[in-house]
Amino acid sequence: MLQNQYNLSAYFPADWWYDIYDLKVFVSSGQWQTLKAPLEKINVHLRGGSIIVTQQPAITTALA
Repeated sequence: MLQNQYNLSAYFPADWWYDIYDLKVFVSSGQWQTLKAPLEKINVHLRGGSIIVTQQPAITTALA
């Protein structure tokens, strides 16, 4: 194993999953996945069909 290179196991229920950083997609049939987990990255995955609001706040919707 390289220095500062770690792996972790995570269970993904059956569905489509997206990596939040690069939007790579994979389909899980309800299984454990081994993910690379370097110290400078937090693994965050979104389930397909999820809505994540990313709009910046403002006084009015027109300004946002």
